[in-house]
Amino acid sequence: DPRFAPEPLGRDDLGTAADRALAHAERTLGSLEAALRSTPARMSVDAAALAQRVLEARRQLFEAIRSIAALETAAQKCRIHGDYRLGQVLLSEGDISIQSVEGHVAWPAAAQREKQSPLKDVASMLRSFSYVAHAAVLMRATATPDQLRHFTGWALSWNAWASASFLRAYLFQSAATPIGDGRDALLQEIARVRCVSSRGRFNPRGVKRKMSNFNVRHRGQPLHHQPTPVLRI
Repeated sequence: DPRFAPEPLGRDDLGTAADRALAHAERTLGSLEAALRSTPARMSVDAAALAQRVLEARRQLFEAIRSIAALETAAQKCRIHGDYRLGQVLLSEGDISIQSVEGHVAWPAAAQREKQSPLKDVASMLRSFSYVAHAAVLMRATATPDQLRHFTGWALSWNAWASASFLRAYLFQSAATPIGDGRDALLQEIARVRCVSSRGRFNPRGVKRKMSNFNVRHRGQPLHHQPTPVLRI
């Protein structure tokens, strides 16, 4: 089916991706700037100092995003998930199931059919690992400063291990495919853009709900069957 067949990723595609990322990053940095200026303060002193450093690096960040349009790559594009993250993955009995492959309900049909680099999904999942690691630390509201430093160290270690394991498996599986050609430089730039243009939202309660147990009916099981709980990550 040509609607799902990979196609070459051209300069126009890279330019469009860069333009979208620039617009997204501009909105995100604008929200960050508004949070810094708000009264009362919406972030801690330490967080405010880090936010200010990010804002001061605005020019360098935008230059990094614009560099995507000039990449020389033989990569290809295909239909992608578009919202690939841990919250879309169900783990049960040693296997996984990916949700929302039909696309976000708010997206127009044309956007759901658009072919893009699959590395966008890879970068989105890598960002999700970081999100969950920090969420686990921030949910420790009663922890002492020493305990928070301890938790943060473990969270960063888990994030590095999970990201490396996921990326290593992806690169191994894609090595022999046309989609994998020219992937290294493109992945580096897409991952950088994904971090800059994050939605900027954080909801520890929501993360906790995503990690809670709930029942699902497995394929082939009768409706009255009560399966064991699975972990949604």
